[in-house]
Amino acid sequence: MGKGRKNKPQRRRDAEEKRGKGERENLLPIHLSPPHPPISPLPTPHSLLPTPHSLLPNPRWSNDRKACILQGIGQRYRGWWGMPIYYFWGEDDFALGRAVVELRDRTIDEAWGSFNADKLPPEQSDAVTQALNLAMTAPFGSGGRFVWLVETTLAQRCADEVLGELERTLPNIPETTVLLLTSTNKPDGRIKSTKLLQKYAEIREFSPISPWKTDLLEKQVRQAAQTVGVKLTNGAVELLAESVGNNSRQLYGELEKLLLFSGSGKGVVNEGAIANLVTVHTQNSLQLAAAIRGRYG
Repeated sequence: MGKGRKNKPQRRRDAEEKRGKGERENLLPIHLSPPHPPISPLPTPHSLLPTPHSLLPNPRWSNDRKACILQGIGQRYRGWWGMPIYYFWGEDDFALGRAVVELRDRTIDEAWGSFNADKLPPEQSDAVTQALNLAMTAPFGSGGRFVWLVETTLAQRCADEVLGELERTLPNIPETTVLLLTSTNKPDGRIKSTKLLQKYAEIREFSPISPWKTDLLEKQVRQAAQTVGVKLTNGAVELLAESVGNNSRQLYGELEKLLLFSGSGKGVVNEGAIANLVTVHTQNSLQLAAAIRGRYG
């Protein structure tokens, strides 16, 4: 053996050491956020769909290290959009439309809106199948995916093959998707598709409030005023509820007008302002009954 030449076992050890050094240099960087409280259960695989590849666990990492990364990813996405399936129904199209816009804005990143927001009309023959396929697709870029199935009849009638698709898909909708179904008609609680929606979706009713339920009308006025940013006295709340009744479209229109009057919400609006600025387009049932009693009583 010549001087300076290494024997075969030594060359093998040197090669393994060199290969191990290269692997360590090629490991992906770790960007961990501050420790989070334990999450149970760990995120499901669909939580990883939009995750940048730089944050995915390297196969060579230990199981503890992988679990730590997965836990951080789950915390990152968990709770961004809440429940992934919604069913909105009712005849108050203005209130329902506002809720749709709010849900959409909360879900998507506007910069990626053209890629991640889909609206499927009732005239489209394969709207349900297309909506379910889109709902299972990972969003592009940042934000989530928003899929809106408009004026659907799934909660009134549903073919067996469509029901089968719903049963397979609804339990597996990714947390990064919001699937919204809307309808004017009340869901029929007797059919299987409605029971399936009751199990997996959040159902909200948007029906006009009965004119004689003054407490609910006043509650609606207070909630709308808080949303718009108008401060009302108790007397102003009562008078505004009496003036607009259950017309939510007029309610928000009048509140926008009152917002300008109050100096962008800096002042408090009282009954006098309501009487001078709000146009009365409605008369509730209690007023009508009182008028009838006064005339014929």
